[in-house]
Amino acid sequence: KGTLFVAAAGNSSADNDGRRGSYPAKFDLPNMIAVAATDRSDAMASFSNYGAKTVHLGAPGAKILSSIPGNKYKAFDG
Repeated sequence: KGTLFVAAAGNSSADNDGRRGSYPAKFDLPNMIAVAATDRSDAMASFSNYGAKTVHLGAPGAKILSSIPGNKYKAFDG
């Protein structure tokens, strides 16, 4: 009770409102927020799952610069 659950929408270009959606983001729960991946232009990333009913917002998730061993940086998706 009183818990907010945030989940990635998924990375298989699937409609979470349909049969191929990704769990747990596919669950239609009042305390669930599902987040899709967006690109540098704030458009939906090509790999991100989507869904008019089950995906609530987008956040940067494509070509995100991350630190890696050796004092270096690399871009990752997901």
